[in-house]
Amino acid sequence: MTAYGVEEGAHLHQSQCALPAKGFFFPPTYFTEVAQSHRIAREEIFGPVLAVMTFRTADEAIEKANNLEYGLSAGVWTDKGAKVFAMTKRLKAGVVWANTYNKFDPTSPFDQKMPTVPPDSSIDCRNAVSAMSPSTSASTSGASG
Repeated sequence: MTAYGVEEGAHLHQSQCALPAKGFFFPPTYFTEVAQSHRIAREEIFGPVLAVMTFRTADEAIEKANNLEYGLSAGVWTDKGAKVFAMTKRLKAGVVWANTYNKFDPTSPFDQKMPTVPPDSSIDCRNAVSAMSPSTSASTSGASG
């Protein structure tokens, strides 16, 4: 998947670390100069890979974040509490973290932004009691102090 990033013009930065000979390991990697149209910006890469996209305003950040097919999760980093609430209300994601990432109770409601799981998804994106009802769509916001 990282080859797509290079082919589409993103700049690859990779750690030159030693990797174990046995198993499936990939060096920590990040891309800069990533455009919204790049595949690495639209699809999840399972591994230690980050696609860095820039923005100038909060509105532009929200627009870019909500312009994704899946919208499984999002994170807001700021020192302004009011900005956290303003941003998280507008993000269309199953779970939104504030000043932390990937910390939540696995029994918390979680759903993606779309009403149904995409047909090409092999993962049931819903947890907890909310998954029992097909008409339920819940989101959770988490914050760390």
